Amino acid sequence: MAFALACPLQETVNTSPNKNEVPFELIRGFVIEFAGSVGGLEGLRFILDTGANCSVVDRRIAERLGIRLHPAKLFDFDRTTIASEGTFPEVRFGPVILKDVTLRSTELHRLSSFAKGADAIIGTDLLSLVNLAVDYDQNKLFFWPPEQSVSSAKSHGLGLIVQLRIQEQPIEVLLDTGVERLVLFKERLERDVPHLLIGKEEKRVVIGLETPATEVALPGIYLGAEEINAKVLLVKGPEARVLPGIDGYLGVSALNAHRVEFDISGNRLRWR
Repeated sequence: MAFALACPLQETVNTSPNKNEVPFELIRGFVIEFAGSVGGLEGLRFILDTGANCSVVDRRIAERLGIRLHPAKLFDFDRTTIASEGTFPEVRFGPVILKDVTLRSTELHRLSSFAKGADAIIGTDLLSLVNLAVDYDQNKLFFWPPEQSVSSAKSHGLGLIVQLRIQEQPIEVLLDTGVERLVLFKERLERDVPHLLIGKEEKRVVIGLETPATEVALPGIYLGAEEINAKVLLVKGPEARVLPGIDGYLGVSALNAHRVEFDISGNRLRWR
């Protein structure tokens, strides 16, 4: 899952030092689901999505809370979808406590089959307020304050951007807990990697709900000194003004890591 377009600023942020560990459940091998609350409704199902720069609350939660909604838009991979926007009295997850939060709202199951039954998707507009680690051995999220104070949830920009080398050419992708593998925009990849060598086309698939993709073997992919051996999904890229300079999304599961640490506001990543 990957949602773009401008997100509202979130100005009022508090943290609780007693909730820096949060258990999570791994859905379908890569989707991270954990508990949070919106407007005093406890035990809601949140999905952690570092590829989404806008957090989204399911419409049924907004209606239950009586939130007044206004028209808004979301971009998801290759299309812009109609959504709504409203101000929620409170959002809590881990140690983060936000008051009067302006968030997008839509029927989450229409965005992705992975979001069916979820109550909210927490993107980098809110995740940039803290540093976090995903520990896959313990199935826990760990939160701690960023090294520098974050004045607003918009300061991170698009999200956590990492540089890959594909066949000796550098490209930039967003690190995304909401996709399973490496998803690349075909037209931008061909532009940024001259004489691109693509291996055998494996099969045609659909990601999300209706985004067609082609699974291919793509040799020579490196993150730092580490080679990434994974099947790549090629999709049609967005228009030039959306995610400028970004060639796709790297699913965290492609790292085969035991623990991944995110500093989204500082654009730093560590894993082991």
